[in-house]
Amino acid sequence: MEDIKREGFSAKEEDMVVQPSENVEQSNKVDIEEWRTELSEFFAKFNVDLTNYKFNRDELYDRP
Repeated sequence: MEDIKREGFSAKEEDMVVQPSENVEQSNKVDIEEWRTELSEFFAKFNVDLTNYKFNRDELYDRP
């Protein structure tokens, strides 16, 4: 492994193996509208109501 060092940042070089998911069809054609619908349905699960949320930056660094 080769060390990478730039301006105070150091990391080791790593290898990665990427394999296709088992439940994805192997097709070169993608239906964009279907993909957008599936993506919207997926992210709809993570919607959060932030109407009464107030961020206080001072509390972020307030430590006992």
